[in-house]
Amino acid sequence: MNLLSKGGDSPELIDANTPQVFLSLISLPPTETSLHQASLHQASMFEASVPEASVPEALLESCEAWLSEQERERIARMSMPAMRERQRLIRLCVRAVLSRVTGIPPTALQFTFGPNGKPALASQPDVAGAKEVDFNISHSGDMLVVACIKPLSAAGKWHFGVDIERLRPKTDIAAIYRHYFSEPEQRLLEEQDADKQRATFFDLWALKESFIKATGRGLAQELKSFGFSFADAAPSPSNLPQKGNLQLNDVQRWRDAKLSLFGKREEAAQWAEFDWQSLLINLDAEYRLALTLGLSGAALVDDVKGAGAPKGAKVQDFRLADIVRITAEDAIDLLKAAR
Repeated sequence: MNLLSKGGDSPELIDANTPQVFLSLISLPPTETSLHQASLHQASMFEASVPEASVPEALLESCEAWLSEQERERIARMSMPAMRERQRLIRLCVRAVLSRVTGIPPTALQFTFGPNGKPALASQPDVAGAKEVDFNISHSGDMLVVACIKPLSAAGKWHFGVDIERLRPKTDIAAIYRHYFSEPEQRLLEEQDADKQRATFFDLWALKESFIKATGRGLAQELKSFGFSFADAAPSPSNLPQKGNLQLNDVQRWRDAKLSLFGKREEAAQWAEFDWQSLLINLDAEYRLALTLGLSGAALVDDVKGAGAPKGAKVQDFRLADIVRITAEDAIDLLKAAR
């Protein structure tokens, strides 16, 4: 399914009092410049593995005007040319997706940042037809995820985070989990054989990253102060995507995850007022994607009343309204369509 099969229209924001999550999973294509740099160093290997789709430099240059001066300065400060190329592409893809979802031209998108750097879209009521959304991004390896969610209530408190992680076979996971994981998480890992332990480590790491991105505190948050455990392998029916080109049969598995808070009483109390829900999607043997959403139940009770929610539903239940996997070739089309 081509992302642009409907003429590039933004996905429909379902008018229901349930958090609607829209996921775009992008396989980042190489740029012409990065391919040229690679060919200079390893020509024989390069020729055997060149992807068919690469982003023309002329396209990137034509889209670069979308970026703010601050974004261009941050990219320029990166020491390695390959990192600069990748960051430029990521920021352009993020703007293209957000433009598609909100209806705001990519060059007109404005951002604000929390105390620890978490980005958010600035409100732009002067843009006709603009749709208000919250978003979070993550990238690992050659995958970028842009997650958007429709706000339920301007007054309600809520937190939303996403993380994607690529399994890395050489990472010293024991040194990390013994220092940063909660005791229950450590016990879970140490009960498993080496191969399963490594996969579970990156599952938990993705979940933990999604939580600290949701709270906006990042690594300022004590990682041992919370932990995750896994629910049944079967997903909640309400969480399955209603539309998009990535369905249940296309991934290894979907799992709900349970958050537990272990930290100091004051810190735990700060987050205990929220209803938390986390979902882990193992895309394949290499990549896993975690989503965490926290809503203040008291603030959103009025939103849920009369919404036709199923009996027994929790106020924090969210729905994957649209989930699209974008190939490297489609990512190039995405940039072209957003110009």
